[in-house]
Amino acid sequence: MNPVPPRLLVVEDEQHLAAGLKLNFELEGYVVDMAASARKAGELLLQARGYDAIILDVMLPDATGFELCRRLREGGNYTPVLMLTAMDSTEDRVTGLEVGADDYMVKPFELSELLARVKSLLRRRSWERRQPVRETAAAEPIRFGGAAIDSERQE
Repeated sequence: MNPVPPRLLVVEDEQHLAAGLKLNFELEGYVVDMAASARKAGELLLQARGYDAIILDVMLPDATGFELCRRLREGGNYTPVLMLTAMDSTEDRVTGLEVGADDYMVKPFELSELLARVKSLLRRRSWERRQPVRETAAAEPIRFGGAAIDSERQE
């Protein structure tokens, strides 16, 4: 049985860049949906398909990516968001992270770095989905050469 490929939502209004992103993500094995506006992104996000990550431009024709990200988080949507934008000031980066983005990349960008950052977001997401360790199980001491840390006994 083949694993289900990760699904990405790319929100980008610049048509040539959007097409290039879609092509490169699909070549990496992702399923990609595109939105050229915050409104279209909202419509796609309301559908039951679910996304593993969102690549979000800040400067959209009908709202800012900051506003869209803030609304997602306020609505309880914690899908990882990578903001991909030409807005490169420290203030912009801080705003993006404060409204809930998980990462922030500035255009122009290196494709290999973007792909690595998306993989990183998806890897962290997969870690979060793993079952937590049962609290009733006794933790094994952590050993470093001749030393050991026993968290149960605090020694």
